[in-house]
Amino acid sequence: MSFKRQVAAALKEAREREGLTMQELANRLGVFGTANISRYESGKYNLSSDLIERIAKAIGVSPEIVFHKEKSSK
Repeated sequence: MSFKRQVAAALKEAREREGLTMQELANRLGVFGTANISRYESGKYNLSSDLIERIAKAIGVSPEIVFHKEKSSK
C-alpha cells in the first residue's frame, strides 16, 4: 500500500474510531459536503502535512498517529 493510501486509511480509521460521520468532519473543517472527505480518505487527493494536521485536529487526534501507523505497518 502506498504511503498516500496508508495516511488516508489511518485518517478514516481515526474518524470512525472517534464516532464522527464524514458530514460531521466536513462541518468541523468548514468544507461543503462529504465529497472532499471521501477523496481524502480514499487516497485520491494528495494531502499536505498542513491538511493532515487540520484533519487530525478536527477529529480530535494527534497527527503523529497517522505517521506512527504507517511506520508500524512495515
